[in-house]
Amino acid sequence: MKIEIIIFDVGNVILKANHEITFKILRDLGVSEKRIKTFFKNKDYQEFSRGNINNKKFYQTLVEKYLQHNLSYDQIVNAHNQHIYEVDEEVIKLFQKLSPSKLVFLTDTNTWQTDREKELINLLSYSDTIFRSHKMHMLKIDKNCFPHIINQLKCNPHQILLIDDSIEKIKAAQKYGLKTIQFKNPKQLVESLNKMKLLSK
Repeated sequence: MKIEIIIFDVGNVILKANHEITFKILRDLGVSEKRIKTFFKNKDYQEFSRGNINNKKFYQTLVEKYLQHNLSYDQIVNAHNQHIYEVDEEVIKLFQKLSPSKLVFLTDTNTWQTDREKELINLLSYSDTIFRSHKMHMLKIDKNCFPHIINQLKCNPHQILLIDDSIEKIKAAQKYGLKTIQFKNPKQLVESLNKMKLLSK
């Protein structure tokens, strides 16, 4: 069955990201190593990415519950956002070769990450269809996420391809019939897309 829609994840596919950048900033600000490791890996971060906690509430929770270190809102946002550091231009080049497939973006993202994304790239210049977890109030791992996406796209799931770096999210998509490519690097992605005959010459 022909692929009609190609969905790209954003973080670690289109935008390069590394949590160690944030960890170094937090170390320099005096946060303990034990507390640093909780910055991204906590249930409240997931709720922030679902849009169920607002910016200020998450900041307060992060400082008081997880980091237990007196940092300003601006210090926290800056430390957080620096982990997203660069656009992968090799991936961007592929967008022009995917026509006539419809390009869509689906990202687990909070409002801080979305602001940082917009500093680095205007995704709307490539597609007018962007699904963000904090707008949908769902992460990709949530059971209703992919059924919602399929319904919104009005397309047979077997005609939708998801490109994502996370095997957990790849498996979640496969459960609902989507075709998938687990992204490792641009070269591997090109090879996979060529095998599926989705790239124009």
